[in-house]
Amino acid sequence: MGDSVLTARASMKEYRSLIGSGNVAFATEPNGLGSKLEEFAITRKISGGYWSDSYLAAFAIVAGMRLVTFDKGFGSVDGLDSLILSG
Repeated sequence: MGDSVLTARASMKEYRSLIGSGNVAFATEPNGLGSKLEEFAITRKISGGYWSDSYLAAFAIVAGMRLVTFDKGFGSVDGLDSLILSG
């Protein structure tokens, strides 16, 4: 992300601002997440961050949520509603 990378302190400031805005909410793990994660673990490698990417994709699919990311690798995941941002 080049010059847009934040320090840990600045990242936490942005995180607190985002959480406080009311535009973001935390979700509990949906039923069926384990099965979808196992499917990904056995059948494909999504991108460099294998386990975390698999978890995020499985979570979004099972919960019926859109995954918003800069990672173009998510664009090839079948069944995933993703919005790939340009950075």
